[in-house]
Amino acid sequence: MSKLTASYLAGFIDGEGYIALKIDRSKSNGKLYYTPIIKIAQTDESIIRWIKESYGGWYYKREYKEDSHSKDSYYWTLTGTNLKPFLQKVYPYLKLKKKQCKLVLQKIKMQETLGDEIPYKNISKINQQRKDKMKVNASYREQHRRDIEKIYNKLRKLNKRGK
Repeated sequence: MSKLTASYLAGFIDGEGYIALKIDRSKSNGKLYYTPIIKIAQTDESIIRWIKESYGGWYYKREYKEDSHSKDSYYWTLTGTNLKPFLQKVYPYLKLKKKQCKLVLQKIKMQETLGDEIPYKNISKINQQRKDKMKVNASYREQHRRDIEKIYNKLRKLNKRGK
């Protein structure tokens, strides 16, 4: 991505975009997962298609009723492994959404390093000493979850509409 394209996209994100963490609940264990996400909405379909073709992600259309005063709108969404490099490229050019971008990049970094920082890896559940190590790991993961929840709450405040 060129600097010109990155600054152009940063303008779209500042004006028509959304950078946040979305909450997903696991169906198997009920735990909450915070997924980094970026969305851009626009009434010009060609721009959204170009962004999707250039950077991946998902594209969808929201249609309004005939008697509505609103135009149909088009959305582009990006999550997963392509999100981090995309945000890193546009970050220097963001004005309004710079704080949100920084927080989401911080969450991504925390997630990437989680496995490296767990005190005791690859332990089995055989004896009490190993059970104690598992408790240490669990408390570490709980602290990690609380840190991510703080980021999520900061993002909610930054993205809040209205007064």
